[in-house]
Amino acid sequence: MGSDCLAGGDRGARVLRKSTPSLMRAAIPVAVFGLTLARYNPTLTPSLSYSSPDGNEPVTICYRLGLAHPSGYPLFTCLRSCFTFFPIGDVAHRINLMSAVLGAGSVVLLYAIARLVEISRLLDAFSALFFAFSRTSWSHAVIAEVYAPNLLVVALALRLS
Repeated sequence: MGSDCLAGGDRGARVLRKSTPSLMRAAIPVAVFGLTLARYNPTLTPSLSYSSPDGNEPVTICYRLGLAHPSGYPLFTCLRSCFTFFPIGDVAHRINLMSAVLGAGSVVLLYAIARLVEISRLLDAFSALFFAFSRTSWSHAVIAEVYAPNLLVVALALRLS
């Protein structure tokens, strides 16, 4: 009977050893997403902004479900209108938050693309975070513009190809 208990405990330890690498594989992208979003959120544009050339057009178009100037970005308009239903801040803050979330998602996809080379998980995470905290990437992820969602679509296309 003692050997059965020992064998069962040994089997449990083997299962734990096999699941630990898969936990690490999942923990690093989650940590990259969390760190990126945690840094983007405090610097998020709190409401309407006039610092971009389009001004407040993306916010008002999403709230009214209208069409912006050509090309209009209909996919982004629909995605942004979904974010207007979140009960956080005003409508402009919610749409700016969508840019931050999609920007952080694109950083995770950049990490996944770097993992295809299979050098080092930490080096890949560092390079993705280095991109996330670059001046250009950060400035586009904290305002209601099409750059952060567009980066997510490009990174997704690269990862799937």
